[in-house]
Amino acid sequence: MEGRLGQVCASLPLVTRLILGVCFAVYFYTPLLYPAVSFDYAFCSGYVIYRSQYYRLLTGVFMHGSFLHIAMNMLTVFSLAVNIEQAIGSLAMFGLTITFALLTTSMECLGRYIIYKSTGDVGWIRACSVGFSGVLFSYIIINTAVMRAQNYNLCGMRIPAWIYPWVLLIGISVLIPQASFVGHLCGLLVGILYVKGFLNCLWPSRACLRDFEGWHGFSWLTNSLIYSKCPVESPIPATDAWGGWSCGCCAGFGLGLGGLCITLSDNIRSMCESVRSTMFGGERGARRGRAYEQLSGDERLGHMLDDDDANHHQPLVPSAPQYSPDDDDDLEAQPHLYPTPLP
Repeated sequence: MEGRLGQVCASLPLVTRLILGVCFAVYFYTPLLYPAVSFDYAFCSGYVIYRSQYYRLLTGVFMHGSFLHIAMNMLTVFSLAVNIEQAIGSLAMFGLTITFALLTTSMECLGRYIIYKSTGDVGWIRACSVGFSGVLFSYIIINTAVMRAQNYNLCGMRIPAWIYPWVLLIGISVLIPQASFVGHLCGLLVGILYVKGFLNCLWPSRACLRDFEGWHGFSWLTNSLIYSKCPVESPIPATDAWGGWSCGCCAGFGLGLGGLCITLSDNIRSMCESVRSTMFGGERGARRGRAYEQLSGDERLGHMLDDDDANHHQPLVPSAPQYSPDDDDDLEAQPHLYPTPLP
């Protein structure tokens, strides 16, 4: 049994391993932190819209509320992601996973905001949600297109593939009332938009991905046994019908990214020089700075520990964001935003 399990784990492609590893690492690491961290990074429409905490669009996707929650989601990842990654390639799988996560949460955020404005119920934008299940509904749509599935077996019943995700959507919402119906629905819609070809403009063309994989700088990765290369022909014809970035666009993006990195490096260097001049000051400071640079690692550590003992620094403890009713004029006299505790 252990040998069979080891063979299955060894055959997992790269991005599937990455998804499983990140989700489990986040789940087991979060309880070790201050409990407010769960609220600080969970998806919440109110925080995204009124506090501009856009990172929540991505971070909440890789968090889970219970062991049963993450176990069910990761088993589904195990059953779906392997087929998809082997069919479309590891690079495309990585990009599509991040894209689906952002599009699903963005669509959910917009939908909740529209409902809030229509009904006046602030609970729609105060609700928090975590989990990878929104992306999984997109995976189900892609897996159906990749595997050319005609029927699915659900509890012994044969269900047509086109209606299977809708049955799951309704069934999960009935059996698990606290599940995010809006999030699952948005993930399903994003998957449909992708297989129909409406999201091609958000992703490089297949030829461009193959050229990128052929770059010698990534040969150590693309030639590994766990990496799935991008196929010549797409298993989903609609995704190659139109759109997609050209290699010229990607090259321009690479040059722009390289220029940005150089600019950031120059800014960091100038900032360090400013800090050094502020701490040591003038020619004497420069001599002290050079003398400090000549110290060994142990001597530098001794200096830093002495400074910490002198200042009696206390550890920083993250706290949940606090709100006041007067902070947000956009709430139009509604109760202040504050997420309800996660289960």
